[in-house]
Amino acid sequence: MRKGCLFYDLDSLIYDHYVTFTDEERNELLDFYYELINSAHSHGEFIQNFWMGSVQRLLQALGAYGFLGLKKHNPAFLKHIANGIENLLIAIDNVGGLELLAIWRLNAKQFSPIKITEYHSIFYECVQD
Repeated sequence: MRKGCLFYDLDSLIYDHYVTFTDEERNELLDFYYELINSAHSHGEFIQNFWMGSVQRLLQALGAYGFLGLKKHNPAFLKHIANGIENLLIAIDNVGGLELLAIWRLNAKQFSPIKITEYHSIFYECVQD
């Protein structure tokens, strides 16, 4: 059995597109998991790695939902993109060293309500830079 990223399943639970937890609930789950695995990392390192994994997983999931919704014509996936973007913005706020995404995050705050086409254009601009 191949082991995967320590944080992938945790990210999947805490920042899933289908559910929304309060900050308190998320922190409680993170602390519980940290104590459960008896990590060799400090709590701060554990949390930083969690956020980095969250950004990675959320970007992957948003891409998959966009593909399934638009290219495979399954619009049910599109309704979860807004929540996924909100979760991604939270994760970006908690990670240092992601300047390109931080710029996107600042631009994304300008859009209300969330319009997928506007976010797409921002992502496209970031990729072109």
